[in-house]
Amino acid sequence: MQPLAAISPLVPLILLFATVLIFLRIPLVKQLLILPYKALYWLVTPSALFKKNQNWSVVYDAKTKLPIDPAYIIVRNTLGVEVSTMISDLNGRFTLILPRGLYTIDVQKTNYAFPAFSLHSARTDGPYTGLYYGETIEVVDSERSIAIAIPMDPIAKDWNQSEKRRHHIFLHFIKESEFDIAEIVYLLIGAFFLIVHCYYHYNETFYGGLGIAYVAVALAILFWYIFEPKHYSQSIVIDRKTKQPVAFARITVFTAKDVQILQKITSFEGQFTCLVPKGKYYITIERREDDGSYVLAHTSSIFHVYNGTIDRRFML
Repeated sequence: MQPLAAISPLVPLILLFATVLIFLRIPLVKQLLILPYKALYWLVTPSALFKKNQNWSVVYDAKTKLPIDPAYIIVRNTLGVEVSTMISDLNGRFTLILPRGLYTIDVQKTNYAFPAFSLHSARTDGPYTGLYYGETIEVVDSERSIAIAIPMDPIAKDWNQSEKRRHHIFLHFIKESEFDIAEIVYLLIGAFFLIVHCYYHYNETFYGGLGIAYVAVALAILFWYIFEPKHYSQSIVIDRKTKQPVAFARITVFTAKDVQILQKITSFEGQFTCLVPKGKYYITIERREDDGSYVLAHTSSIFHVYNGTIDRRFML
């Protein structure tokens, strides 16, 4: 008998069961089931893949290891003069290309502190390398983007970060993507063993039923990812006269009782993302002038948020 035929017929059943448990996201169980996948991934993936050069930097939470959005990055020269400012995107990323010289970087984010003293000046932190704590950076190649990872210590609960984590909406560093891949890996390996067993034991009813179960689970996962409700959407700011998006505008969100809860900066395409609890809100929009100052351009009427995200089109 071939070696594969000697494998227990329970293997494909166990792998199917593991797939379902990961898909259901049962907290403790999913963490345990992901361990074999992680071990296999690290064994078959060349370490060089983790060392490849990136053309962007990232700001992340030193405790959860998830990206911080938005963080305000300020670059200063040796005289303390601001030479560049930027906002991290949804994945905590930002690009930084500077002329030759010496610079320091400061990062600001509500409910977070920089530098991250909790890491004790470690140079690596899980998937992050080249950790930065505010020291002077020397730029010798002005055509190459600087790739650093900037950890920040949480000092208070940040509702926006918590909601993004709960809804699994981080795009690049979110651990949920590992579970999505693990589902497919377990399903494919289980299907492989099932086919092998069917080849040697094709007349057994057990394998027919298990085959149907595999098809059903695969279809259920496929339909879920196709029709999964979107937990995160974007708003956009448009100039009424030019019909063009308004880039780098400052968005301030208030409750209907005039309590400020957060600020955002629109992207180059005039978009911004904003998670808030269910309730009534209004926003103010400030245009960014050429000198870097902001001028109030619009105050919206009060609107309702039912699904936890602001997803509206604002005209200036």
